[in-house]
Amino acid sequence: MIFSIGQAAGLSFIPEDSQVGTTSWGTIVADPQTLACDRPGVFAGGDAVAGTACVLEAVADGHRAAASIHRYLSAEELPPLKPELPVVKMAPEEAEARMQELAFSRQARLGMPALPAAERRLSFGEVELGYTEEMAQAEAARCLQCGICSECLACVYICQAGAINHEDVEQTREIDVGAVILVPGFEAYDARLSEEFGFGRYPNVVTSIQFERLLSASGPTEGHVKRPSDGERPRKIAFLQCIGSRDQTHDYCSSVCCMYATKEAIMACEHEPDTEIHVFMMDMRAFGKGYLEYYRQAQETYGIKYTYCRVSSLKEDPATKNLIIRHYTDDGQLKEDSFDLVVLSVGMEMSPQVKELGRSLGIQLDGYGFCHTLEFHPLETSRPGVFACGPFVEPKDIPETVVEASAAACQAQSLLATVRGTLTMAKDYPPERDVSKEKPRIGVFVCHCGSNIGGFLDVPSVAEYAETLPFVVHAEDNLYTCSQDSVELIRQRIAEHNLNRVVVASCTPHPHEPMFQAPIRQAGLNQHLFEMANIRNQCSWVHSHDWDRATEKAKELVRMSVARAALLEPLHKVELSLHHSALVIGGGLAGMNAALSLADQGFPVRLIERTAELGGNLRHIHYTLGGVDPQAYLRDLIAQVKGHE
Repeated sequence: MIFSIGQAAGLSFIPEDSQVGTTSWGTIVADPQTLACDRPGVFAGGDAVAGTACVLEAVADGHRAAASIHRYLSAEELPPLKPELPVVKMAPEEAEARMQELAFSRQARLGMPALPAAERRLSFGEVELGYTEEMAQAEAARCLQCGICSECLACVYICQAGAINHEDVEQTREIDVGAVILVPGFEAYDARLSEEFGFGRYPNVVTSIQFERLLSASGPTEGHVKRPSDGERPRKIAFLQCIGSRDQTHDYCSSVCCMYATKEAIMACEHEPDTEIHVFMMDMRAFGKGYLEYYRQAQETYGIKYTYCRVSSLKEDPATKNLIIRHYTDDGQLKEDSFDLVVLSVGMEMSPQVKELGRSLGIQLDGYGFCHTLEFHPLETSRPGVFACGPFVEPKDIPETVVEASAAACQAQSLLATVRGTLTMAKDYPPERDVSKEKPRIGVFVCHCGSNIGGFLDVPSVAEYAETLPFVVHAEDNLYTCSQDSVELIRQRIAEHNLNRVVVASCTPHPHEPMFQAPIRQAGLNQHLFEMANIRNQCSWVHSHDWDRATEKAKELVRMSVARAALLEPLHKVELSLHHSALVIGGGLAGMNAALSLADQGFPVRLIERTAELGGNLRHIHYTLGGVDPQAYLRDLIAQVKGHE
């Protein structure tokens, strides 16, 4: 007879006043993720916590406890060290709906083959024999395809770029930098928190972010606006403004909502001209270059209606899934309207991750999590050498963010003037191919630009026409030629077809030309063997109401670009000696700051002002809403300009 004896944790070494909790089962109380005990700084694992277990689990607890102790000694929080693999929680109703969607039928789980009892008495073999290949496939076919990763690694094998690594872990690296510019962006307000508007409960209530995806040619509906409830086209749409802005928890204006709602409304009308759109707003913030005219165009050209009214709630018609909104008209009458679709214009807020970033960098944040900066130094944080711009400082749009980013880069350059260029690295390119004795072999790439071009002219027809032109050996159309995949495709096509000239028919050359020249140079060609045809601005925008005329004009522009490309010759950079000094015309606020920035970077500067005194319009401003003295700032700025050496 063999006795199977049990075991229990020996906890006699723990004093009663140790503040380390124990359970009625005689084990130590510890967090299952971090193994931290009730008393800070004390950790426990193995059988003393879990009860009788195996040595592998004890070793795993040792590793986990060691990581927790390291974080504790580093004064870091102790969140779960590694998230548990996600588990699907699916209600029976949802499972039935999924089965109907995938045309599945309910099947019983396959039983596991087992060793017969008679053989088990005389054998130490495994009782469970495992599935055969056919049984495994049949059991796998019961899957409802919930989309949760099962660690099968199929994605690793399929990804040709090798971008997926299930074994990758967080790494800490030290980088030597002279300045830091923070532009972490913003997080859209979670509209589910405004329960009165039904987002998440009513299918035909969407956020402005979701609506923009519906308008996009690369979106889930390929640019066709459809109601989520039935896939039908909405003929009457309402925009509700200031969702997550100007309320009790966010008593600031998110700045951009008015204009992006106007843009989305115009785009919806361009997709379907008979769409009726109603915007309910507290106020219209149409400042900025061309914004007021854009707002007027929305009303006069597209018939978009704007009403000064804050909608307090809405309800759904169960029969039609339409949304019922009660609101006051401009003449003060209470009215009830039914809409096919409601768009919530959500505001900006700072995410918890961005707030943690600010705290970890030691910079001051305001009560909402935005970066605190000085009124006359809007890019400087509370920590020298760390700059901030964009919505991280306060809500703002893209143009203003781009301006601030340039200014922040300028300030960083001022700090690093003495070491400018010491860490730069030149990009390596293959030797340039001599095409001087080759006949032109031109490749043409025509861009749809989503629906910006493809929605107003026949892009495939333009590409087919390009193939008939002299010296063109390859032509194709792309959804977005400026995308990373399409840019890489240009390099591949150059190699496949031995191209020595490239023409891209897309949008504005100014920002995109360097992007297209890069793959040309990477393919071994001179980057100047390249031409662009601007068929967006000059065709689809100008002739947006005339499909045939826009298409014919695009063909003409492509024909001219191909003719120019055939005559192109390689160009090379030539170094010229320059006198590195600057002339700044205008001694106002902008001029003085520009002059100081250039001077701080080590360049001689001449500042010209037509009047007898510096300061410009700033001389006429004596107070601000923030209570800062503009005249004191002006005097300090003038002193810096005159005293700079």
